[in-house]
Amino acid sequence: MELKLKVSPEKVEELFDSVRDDLFQKSRRDYWHVESGGTMKPQSVFWFFCWAYNGDNYSKAEARCKTIWDKIMPFTYSEFNEKIGYGFSKRFRYSKRTIDPQDILKKFQSL
Repeated sequence: MELKLKVSPEKVEELFDSVRDDLFQKSRRDYWHVESGGTMKPQSVFWFFCWAYNGDNYSKAEARCKTIWDKIMPFTYSEFNEKIGYGFSKRFRYSKRTIDPQDILKKFQSL
């Protein structure tokens, strides 16, 4: 099992373009990494969750990212917040070490 988008990477890019925040747009180039088949690195998921959680203190970006989250992710924002949460996501969003996607996915097996 992989951390895989519900929609195409191209659709995600279109949705991300709708987030009107300069910092989001700049940081997405550095931290959003998805393979052509839609498989995501855990760090990318954590990075985007942090935007959905607090929008870098910009409520419009936060609201837009939450809306996008539920359209693209294999689990809802609420499920991810309950199972993984902001603290863990913030701690590992920029991690250079390899994070096994299975460590994330196994938390959702009961859903």
